[in-house]
Amino acid sequence: MRSPLPTPWTVRQSTVSTPKRRRRMRSWWRRPRRRNGEDPPDPPDGLVLDADEDEKESDRAKAKFVEQKQAEQQVLKELTEALKEARGVVQKISADRGEEPTQTALRWHCRPYVEQRGSIFIKHQMAKVTPSQSLDLAQRGLAQTSRFEMAGPLFMDTPLFAGRPDAYRYPTEFRRRLYYPRGTAEQEQLLERPVDFIYQPSPSRVAVHPAVAISGPPLAGKTFLARALAERTGAVYVSVPEVLERLCSQSAMPCGLSRSITEALRAGGDVPDRLLTEAVRHRLCAADGEVVERS
Repeated sequence: MRSPLPTPWTVRQSTVSTPKRRRRMRSWWRRPRRRNGEDPPDPPDGLVLDADEDEKESDRAKAKFVEQKQAEQQVLKELTEALKEARGVVQKISADRGEEPTQTALRWHCRPYVEQRGSIFIKHQMAKVTPSQSLDLAQRGLAQTSRFEMAGPLFMDTPLFAGRPDAYRYPTEFRRRLYYPRGTAEQEQLLERPVDFIYQPSPSRVAVHPAVAISGPPLAGKTFLARALAERTGAVYVSVPEVLERLCSQSAMPCGLSRSITEALRAGGDVPDRLLTEAVRHRLCAADGEVVERS
């Protein structure tokens, strides 16, 4: 006995698809005869009657995906053109597939605009100036030193080391105030995120005069290291032999300290530590920062 033809419900519920079954389904749906005087029902959704027998379901799904992708790209292209006509900024953001990676990429891209929105409103008021321009503005009264004074705006408790040749090489002007970063990297940070620095607490009123003392045996490289540190930080290089020589020279004004040191040297003995301490203290009374070499 021949098995009855499948009904539309069995077609939708069937999970096994073979070429023979597909041919039977297509031939059955193409039959123009009627049953009980009624027209045959419409084919179920997703059933392709005119498809080739060699066409696979994956090929149809791929073609559908490509068609949907092209439609989305066309809509996106039209939206981009409309934004450009309205002088809007269009930014392409790379992200992985999926909604969550896309949201993460969008938040990361918008992070500067959200976290640094205060700097965005005032960063255009901050500008680079040359050292000669900053000096001219200060002399003419058009600008004055910021409340950070001799400290940098990024590290307000660290002195600027005024003796360095590049201490005032990177001035920045903001609302008639002059700021002095300590390099191009700090200057770029100040220009990019001014709110993070210009509104920091004022530096301490206690003057900071850093000093570095280098001690070691003869021929250990004390002089080379002391001179390199002094050049790097802009501090005053102080050598104990040079201090004694300058203090006891004939061109120096004689005093009780110089006479005591001269007498100790003429006696052929060592200069007492008390006199050495007084001589170094006399030399450092007007220095901003020191690197002391002790033999």
